[in-house]
Amino acid sequence: MFGNNSALIDNWSLESSGALLDFNQKKLVSIDNASDEEFVSSFGALTNLINAIVFYDDIRFIDNGFQETWLRFNSFSQKISSLMKPYIQSNSEKLIEQTSGNKGADYYVYLSKQLNSDVYLSPERSSIIIRNLNKDNISISKRAIDLLNMSDQRIKNEALNLSSDIVKTGICKNFILPSILHYVMAESTTKDDLLDVAIQMRNSKEIEAFKKIIKESFVGKEINSIKLENEIKEAIDVQLGKISKDRSKDWQITFTLFFISIGKTFGWYKSENHLTFLKDTISFRTGLNNLDNHLERLFKIKIQHTH
Repeated sequence: MFGNNSALIDNWSLESSGALLDFNQKKLVSIDNASDEEFVSSFGALTNLINAIVFYDDIRFIDNGFQETWLRFNSFSQKISSLMKPYIQSNSEKLIEQTSGNKGADYYVYLSKQLNSDVYLSPERSSIIIRNLNKDNISISKRAIDLLNMSDQRIKNEALNLSSDIVKTGICKNFILPSILHYVMAESTTKDDLLDVAIQMRNSKEIEAFKKIIKESFVGKEINSIKLENEIKEAIDVQLGKISKDRSKDWQITFTLFFISIGKTFGWYKSENHLTFLKDTISFRTGLNNLDNHLERLFKIKIQHTH
């Protein structure tokens, strides 16, 4: 049983997202350096927002006064405000107390159950409430994210078996950020385009088709489509050179336009578009140092990978 297609996102995630998109300095970031933890967490917060924009029809935040922390970023708030619906409670003082800082995590989980919504919390809050999440009623949108994670894991497993250390390392570097954020970054010309791209994706036929196939392929808690799993495996094998593109008779290169950026689409099912988005994602995830290049291009930062 799938829940309503709505998401509750905390103001902390929105504030961190706005701050990240407002950031304009060059920076060397070490993913293992505690001093960069806040900066790296901001990408987790931005992923929350991108997930909500792309996959959910209804996005809510709590009107507790803390929304002012992200409304101050004018360009940011103007782009997303029409998508966001406030949740207002009559006892405002109690609401502020319930939702402040880390202790607000439990209240967000509680409220999400009352609203029958998925919940997205800042990385700072997430780790303390994982134990409380209700896994019995997961929406189509959450399933979509689960499927992207499953695809990522398969790519990583296949990459680790490659003989070339350069290729192996170049691919594995792509997984420091989630695939949906990676995808939006790849389709953006500047970081100012990120939200515009996500908003256009929200209503695209590719995302609608992807959500449809998710709905048809999950029963209960498990994926129930051998065909879908085989298609994912074949798409990964093609990108890693294990299967020739010529072996798929419908293989061709088309172009998907999001905002002002053109991304490469490998259109096996051009007439149905049911896996166009997923296969685009796989193509980005299997490109050597693909994510590093986008981080430097959009955010002017270099990731220092330590081993």
